[in-house]
Amino acid sequence: MHDTNEFYLDVNRVENISDEKFSFADTLIKSLNSFNRLSNKSIYVIDLSNENFLYVSENPLFLCGRHPDEIKKMGYRYYLEMVPEDERNMLLEFNRKGIHFFYRLDIEKRLKCSVSFDFHICYGENKILVNQKMTPMLLADNGKLWLVSCLVSLSHRQQIGTLEMHFEGSSEYWSYTHAKGKWFHFHAIELNDREKEILRLYAQGYHDIRVGEKLFISIYTVSYHKRNLFSKLGVNSISTALNVAYDKKLI
Repeated sequence: MHDTNEFYLDVNRVENISDEKFSFADTLIKSLNSFNRLSNKSIYVIDLSNENFLYVSENPLFLCGRHPDEIKKMGYRYYLEMVPEDERNMLLEFNRKGIHFFYRLDIEKRLKCSVSFDFHICYGENKILVNQKMTPMLLADNGKLWLVSCLVSLSHRQQIGTLEMHFEGSSEYWSYTHAKGKWFHFHAIELNDREKEILRLYAQGYHDIRVGEKLFISIYTVSYHKRNLFSKLGVNSISTALNVAYDKKLI
């Protein structure tokens, strides 16, 4: 049986946050709520000083039929109630590994990092595979994590078990696999201009023949570029290719 205290690590105990800082945080939350009205993704903010959720958006995916205030009261208990039991150990492991990796970084780099991973949430009889991205919103004066902003969306993957850590402005990232218990270093995917152009046309709803006509290339050349795209992105359909490209900010 797991306990919510397992999510809060001693290395990241945050105390003595001033009223002034909380006032500034309130301003950020209001800005986040404004952004939320323009997004179809679920957003929430973890407050590690009070060990709770400071903000939960009204977008329905993360709520699983509940009210945002109810999710705020749950805090990390959400993961113990809404995530399948056989995935909770993985989430706890990702939490430990991600936090310890984070504190190996200098403070400037901490503010530029984000993590991404997939897990299921239970909604009635159904299990929904979601992707969660997390990034520091504010650090405490001593450089420790204080507020963490989280973005939840439907996952484009078909399996779980990988934690990725990315850095703003860098073409490299780190990936931790639950199965092997190790970090691996990778270079980010890069698309050439033609591949980006083709993806944008598919995003506009054009089919293979019309893509070729728009770019003045044959359908065989379109197919060639599609195969390269699928190989680079690790997918087998144009819809999934678009989801991955959006997710990784490639177009």
